[in-house]
Amino acid sequence: MTGPRPKAAIHVDLDGVTEVYGTHGWGWSRADDPVFESGMQALLDYLDEENVRATLFVIGTSVGNPRKRGLLEEAVRRGHELASHTMRHRNLLGLSREEKRRELEESRAVIAAELGVEVHGFRAPGYQVDRETVELLDELGYRYDSSAFPTATFAQRLGTGENRLETPGRPYDGLALCELPLPDHRPSPVPINPSYAHLLGVPYFRWGIRRMARRQRPTVLLFHLIDLAAPLARADLRGVRSRIFTLSTLSQERKLSRCRMMMRSLREVFEVVTTGRLLEEVPHEPVAGSQRPGAGGEKTA
Repeated sequence: MTGPRPKAAIHVDLDGVTEVYGTHGWGWSRADDPVFESGMQALLDYLDEENVRATLFVIGTSVGNPRKRGLLEEAVRRGHELASHTMRHRNLLGLSREEKRRELEESRAVIAAELGVEVHGFRAPGYQVDRETVELLDELGYRYDSSAFPTATFAQRLGTGENRLETPGRPYDGLALCELPLPDHRPSPVPINPSYAHLLGVPYFRWGIRRMARRQRPTVLLFHLIDLAAPLARADLRGVRSRIFTLSTLSQERKLSRCRMMMRSLREVFEVVTTGRLLEEVPHEPVAGSQRPGAGGEKTA
């Protein structure tokens, strides 16, 4: 590819087995979290090896767990940005406005107070974001959201009119909040990220990344802790689905090898930067075609 490369920031959602199992109704009652603990240590070493400063999306309750807190403090020492992934990893679309507010406000306050950092960013669990959520994020002083995909479905849910959220910007008329959309994975039916690449193969990732780069749009590449965590012990699994959803189908060494290959492929066509660098290039004015707060967005009681 010729000419300047588009920019890409590295994001990581810090879901452990507690959240993965909770999402699927399996439950996890132990104090330890092998996905979080093995995944975080491997992630921090991997990011150091790649000389990358990433944005890590933290679930607020993780801060109160002594086994997790030490790893979060280490992430701060190593220069990574911490952002919010809600307080309790709940599906925001099923919550009232006040319940959403508590998830957004409490997580930001806990991360900032306990870990001594400023919290600017947010990602909704399962990408379940709506117009009410982005209005609350703006009201609470968040600088950016990174929950949306560039599709008509998200444009309708978020009330951005003709703006399909294809590039970082301020698509919400009347709000200062930026949106850093997740990659446009069309024509693939599933996202272009390391988790799916572990299941479908590195060639799938290379194909998707090159298609994304040809669009010449800044983007984010989203990792999850399962991408680098050790596989769960057989006794901790809940059947075949849990093995897939925790990527316990692969050894930790194999995962690391694949992640190295994926980072090389990304750097061939994108310039890897911090989230702050992406935000520096976002225009200060909302993009034409967005709608005013409350117009066209879905509301959830």
